[in-house]
This record gives sequence, C-alpha cells and structure tokens, in this order.
Amino acid sequence: MAIRVVTDSTCDIPPMLVQELGITVVPLTVRFGQESYRDGIDMDNDQFFARLEESLTMPATSQPPVGDFLRVYRQMVERGDQVLSIHISSRLSGTYQSALTASQEVGVEGSLRVMDSFTGSMGTGFAVLAAVRAARSGASLKEAAQAAQDTLRRTRTYLMVDTLKYLEMGGRIGKAQALLGSLLQVKPILAVRDGEIVPLKQVRTRPRALEALYSLVEDSGEIEEAAVVYTTTPEEAQELARRLETKLPRERILVSTCCAVIGAHIGPGAMGVIVVTGHP
Repeated sequence: MAIRVVTDSTCDIPPMLVQELGITVVPLTVRFGQESYRDGIDMDNDQFFARLEESLTMPATSQPPVGDFLRVYRQMVERGDQVLSIHISSRLSGTYQSALTASQEVGVEGSLRVMDSFTGSMGTGFAVLAAVRAARSGASLKEAAQAAQDTLRRTRTYLMVDTLKYLEMGGRIGKAQALLGSLLQVKPILAVRDGEIVPLKQVRTRPRALEALYSLVEDSGEIEEAAVVYTTTPEEAQELARRLETKLPRERILVSTCCAVIGAHIGPGAMGVIVVTGHP
C-alpha cells in the first residue's frame, strides 16, 4: 500500500519534477470562447500568453469536474493506495470543492484526504512536495498531511503584476480591490494571505517592483526553500533566482513557469516569489 499525492495544475511544480516524484496532477480548464484547453496539456505557455495578449475578452477558467477527481481517486483506492489531495485555495477556485465532493462519493473512510492549501502556485506546490517527501520516508497518511500543513504554515507568497486589469476582469482581486484606483503607471506588489490576494504596496517602475520582491524575501528571515514563478519573463526570473542564492543554496531554488489558469488572472509580465521559512 502506497500513499499517492494528488494536486491540480495550478501548483506550478515543474513538469520534470512532477514526473520524477510520481505526483498526479488534475488539470483545470481555460476557455477562449467555445475552445477549451486543459491547463498544461493542450496548449503550452508561450502559445497561451500570446493568445491572451491578443484576446479582446478575458478567457474563462474553470475547476476540474468532479468526475475527473472520481476517476483518479477510484483508480488509486482500488489498487489499495491511500490518497492525499492538496489544492489551490477555495477562496480563489472551486477546485477544492470538486475534489472534496469526489472524495465523499468514493466514500473510503481513512484512505482519502483532501486539503485546502489556502494559497496557490508553488505555495501549494511546496506543500505537495513536503507530503511526497514524507510519504517516501515511510510516513502515514496522517503524517504526510501534517508535513504539508507544517509547510503551509511557513510559506509566504508574494506577487508582482504589471497591471491589475486581469485580476479585476477575472474577479479574483479580493482585498486588492483598494488598488484599483491606481491601475495606471504602478506595479502592484501583492501577497496571498488566508487564501486571498491582498495588497502590500505600489511602486512606480518594474525594476523597483522586482527589487521589492527581493526585499520581501530578505525580510523573511531563515529560508528553507524558494521558488520564482513567472508568466512571460524567464530572464528576469533567472536573475531573481540568482540573487536568492545569497539566502540559500541554488539547488533549493526552483524556477517555474506559471500555469495558464493563474496566468489568465495575473497577466503577462507577472512574477511571484514563494518561500518556505524556517519558522511559522
């Protein structure tokens, strides 16, 4: 009997790492008009962002249907495996609710646990990685879930966007609504707290915004792991990762492209830094 870890495509864990660790990723969906694409499967990131910038309307995004989770869970449970399923904040997506509904339909008490990460991107991803490491070291399902929760308590997610336009259009702006009066000529710095996007500060130029992201990491104290996630600027992401080497070894810094579903809401030019600190 093995413990299998399931997540969704918003986790932004690099695909090679997903494959290496045997993580199961259930994709969300992006729709341009009548055309639907499975996140991370049917369209690569370059194609998606090129289309996003050309589109006159906001693409729609949706959580996986309950049936997708049912198929995954039933296959694993029928093999005799236990399942830990960790997902993007329920305050940002209906994915957790789909997964929870599917788990209730499977109805295998004690062998299937669904967790709301109350964050997104590699914030969720680091919890998934913690659970996988725990499971591989012989932890029980409960212990693997505790490892994920401990990581989530120590995770900080910071984000820079070129504009709040995409968050506004997608209805995911949450407490950052207060920044809408200053959409032009500022680069908002945001954070994910208690499952919602909240404003931290506004700066006037992109270099200052990138410096603000680095400063937030500097102020985080001891760091165990970090990730730089970007939508369309890989060179800037690599440079920021290089600067983070003053805080921790390069092998503990991931650089990852942002998935299409999150990218649809934060837009081109956005970048995030996610850190797991050494303290709650």
